[in-house]
Amino acid sequence: MRADCSRPQSVFRVLEGDGGAAPRFPMYHADTCEDSFMEHLAKIAGGSNWRCVQLAAFTAYFDASGTEHDQPCMVVAGYLATAAQWVDFENEWVPRIRQDGLGCFHAADIERLIPDKGRRKELYIDLSEIISHNVTRQFGCCILSRAIQVVPEAKRKEWNMTAYSTAGYACASQVRLWFTSWHARSLPEFVFERGDLKPGALREAMEVNGFPAPIFKPKKDTLEKNGFITKGAVPLQAADLLAFELFDPMRKIERDGYLRRIRPAYQALDRIDGQPKAFTLEAMEHLYKVNLIGNDAIWVPDSPEDIPVLH
Repeated sequence: MRADCSRPQSVFRVLEGDGGAAPRFPMYHADTCEDSFMEHLAKIAGGSNWRCVQLAAFTAYFDASGTEHDQPCMVVAGYLATAAQWVDFENEWVPRIRQDGLGCFHAADIERLIPDKGRRKELYIDLSEIISHNVTRQFGCCILSRAIQVVPEAKRKEWNMTAYSTAGYACASQVRLWFTSWHARSLPEFVFERGDLKPGALREAMEVNGFPAPIFKPKKDTLEKNGFITKGAVPLQAADLLAFELFDPMRKIERDGYLRRIRPAYQALDRIDGQPKAFTLEAMEHLYKVNLIGNDAIWVPDSPEDIPVLH
């Protein structure tokens, strides 16, 4: 069946042929809204036929949560989807966060910006639903801060290795292995959030190991020093949510030794295909000793080279 290119559709709706379930939120169409980033790029690439051209293109968006120097762990996580799915995602995500007066979603700020617990719960449930029916797969990696110290400092400097670059490279490896599993002939674009973390080590690790050069973008419109505005990549806000939901339980386990409860958003996002991975002290020590850090397969759960880790 040929897809109807008169409007963006998720790949699942095209295959099912039933148009998919009606969205719960008011739709805004990015081709009539100046805030659209996804359709802006698609139109540049595809001209008047952009809706058809962009259906098959995959892009993976990743964000980080935590820090290496003052937090017990660092997480990089995100989602893969077609450009068409990302357009649908943005058309639902933006009006939903605007209902709560948000111009951009940043998980670490939500409790301060929305003090009412009931409203926060409704927002998380709605955003998790928007993500779940507009992405293809999730990827992620958590590196314990004490685990990265297993690798001697001299070697970390020699390899330009940080918790962020290691977790980010792990995500890219998971994506590449998934693409390899169905004999894809090309890799997607890898977009990471442009923030305070230094991107050089991650860029080097990916380029040296045969990945496309990573792209770094802000998650919201940003006024640059030259006076021009860089459009925010809204899918990075979904990656922000996933990264935080993976970081929060690992931080509490490391800090308290146990986890009191699992947040509803984590439970909802966990149903999306894909299995983010966490590395313990013992796991990182093993990887260093057997020199497997550059092997894609170690970053995917249940791979032949896998060893016991936290999940």
